Amino acid sequence: MELSPISTNTAMAGIVRQLETNATMQTAILKQMAESQQEMAEMLQQLGLGLSVDLHG
Repeated sequence: MELSPISTNTAMAGIVRQLETNATMQTAILKQMAESQQEMAEMLQQLGLGLSVDLHG
């Protein structure tokens, strides 16, 4: 079975668009997670928690 270059290019363009959409969504999710973690760290700091944690123990 032979595929025409036009149908192959169209399929590849669709795949690239889908990958770009996935990457955009993943970036947005990671940004939201980082912001949430920052907010949590700030809340814990305000409560005085985590100020003397030994990370090298």
